[in-house]
Amino acid sequence: MFGLGGQEGTIVFALLALVGLFFIPSIVAYSKKRRNKTAITVLVVLLAWFVIGWIIELIWSFTYDIPK
Repeated sequence: MFGLGGQEGTIVFALLALVGLFFIPSIVAYSKKRRNKTAITVLVVLLAWFVIGWIIELIWSFTYDIPK
């Protein structure tokens, strides 16, 4: 993978997978076209380092969005 062999390729793959998991709340918010998708993404970057912040953002991204 990217010219990396053995363990280096595995590390790169693991890091990419973790980044993908990190942004799950943002991905869900954008796929469901939530009004607050930008706020969710900003909070993911700022607060997702704390596990409770990530869980709250994930729940927020799945909640029902009341139409205007």
